[in-house]
Amino acid sequence: MHGASEIAVDDEAIKKNPAKGRAAKVPAEKGGRTVAWSDDVVLRIVEGHAPEYRPIASVGAACGLRQGELWTDDKHIRARTYDELVWKPALFYAGVIAAPKTDRRGRRQYVSSRENGMHALRHYFASITLADGVNIKELAEYLGHSIPGFTLRLYTHMLPSSHERARKAVDSRLSRLFSLKSHVAVTEQAVVRSPTASWEPDDGLDTDQPQISL
Repeated sequence: MHGASEIAVDDEAIKKNPAKGRAAKVPAEKGGRTVAWSDDVVLRIVEGHAPEYRPIASVGAACGLRQGELWTDDKHIRARTYDELVWKPALFYAGVIAAPKTDRRGRRQYVSSRENGMHALRHYFASITLADGVNIKELAEYLGHSIPGFTLRLYTHMLPSSHERARKAVDSRLSRLFSLKSHVAVTEQAVVRSPTASWEPDDGLDTDQPQISL
């Protein structure tokens, strides 16, 4: 909206950009940062499943699939049944949620939240792939996001620091440049050097000038 209005102003279609008015406010982000489970928690959750159901949690964590992509409700398993009788007990086993209470009919009642649903396995998948170098564009494809920008907004805080990788990339690509005698550090000696001094492109500084090593 803001960008389109700016173009309209430039084209003199409108006098002012309405998106710049006091009444126009950028919507606040809903919720906080997405938090991913650790490897140990995910392993404990898988262990908390009965053997016949472990592939569900394992594939969810390894592929980042949505619950609806893992299976569809049929006579073998239904989402609500799985959630109450398999998933939540596994969360309790892993220490993610508290012990259940028992209602009047003797049924176990677990207190959980949306953050602890199966969707959390997708967040775990995103966290481990980003940590090992998968880029946002590829992750968006794996997760089925049509817009990589959405993936970036969701997981940008999980991206590992690349300062050291950037330094190594520059060093490895420009090592030949750094080794040339003509490459000098920006020091006071280099700054005061006469701009009219002769320069030897193949062998660095003129021999009459003081040499500066890196």
